[in-house]
Amino acid sequence: MRAKLEVTSILRTDRYGPDGDPLYVVNNQPITRIKVPEALIRKQQTIRKDTRPKGLYGQSILESPLDPIVNLQESLDRPRIQLSR
Repeated sequence: MRAKLEVTSILRTDRYGPDGDPLYVVNNQPITRIKVPEALIRKQQTIRKDTRPKGLYGQSILESPLDPIVNLQESLDRPRIQLSR
């Protein structure tokens, strides 16, 4: 790892040092560089995209336990509950 300073600005002040030279304010920014050996770098793994068709909530239609046709038929077969007021 290496680090060096990059000077961003230099400002002259109204003050003088004991030897009579003007004083300056130097602003800088650190720059770090990291060298990583090739043996430590892993190759990026690609994630295979799921290309199966998706349902309403992002589930695969082919594997969905919430098949709309089956659920519609099941809901029609169930006895209806009537609420009394």
